[in-house]
Amino acid sequence: MTAGSHRRAEELFQIAADLPAQEHQAFLDEQCGDDTALRAEVAQLLRTLDEEGDDLLAKPAMAVTRPTEPGERPGDRIGPYKLLTQLG
Repeated sequence: MTAGSHRRAEELFQIAADLPAQEHQAFLDEQCGDDTALRAEVAQLLRTLDEEGDDLLAKPAMAVTRPTEPGERPGDRIGPYKLLTQLG
């Protein structure tokens, strides 16, 4: 998605977050039309809001999008692959 699409998704999310949950689908139908990527992004933000509640908006963005500890460590195996080092 482009920067403009992300801004639009954020705008729609802010509006939809103030609506009752039962109105979200109709709102997305009306506002997103055939733009499936936009609809998917806003829907994901709304699902996260439903799961996290009001605490979502109080947390820093990194706390929401990235765990503080990696789940896998060097030496762990994922299927046939062995992790050698941690990236990032």
